[in-house]
Amino acid sequence: MALAGPPPLPRPHAWPGLIWLVLANSALAYWCWVWALNRFGPAVMSIVSLLNPLSAVMLGVMLLPERLSWPQWLGIALILLAVLLMKIPTALRRPVRAKAAKGVPPAAAADRPGGRPQQR
Repeated sequence: MALAGPPPLPRPHAWPGLIWLVLANSALAYWCWVWALNRFGPAVMSIVSLLNPLSAVMLGVMLLPERLSWPQWLGIALILLAVLLMKIPTALRRPVRAKAAKGVPPAAAADRPGGRPQQR
């Protein structure tokens, strides 16, 4: 393949499809991604990027007569579970012991800005 040379140029009847792919599927998608990245931030968009292949598979199932096996459905479930686990607020993931070890009850530490104990 490396010695085959460059691919031939597309013929004129293929140009509308090529223009559609370049403008709509590349340039517009890139613009939408950058806009969403600025609007929602990198944390949210990293989660959304995990759903990209999942949406492509689901479109194939819904629009085309594609069938998935049970391991593929299990993979989809694992992706969705991972996305849901990433949405758990960080306050629920932090151990309470760290705040209690500093001498501040967990409820009192949570009421202060930043959840940090006051300096004495």
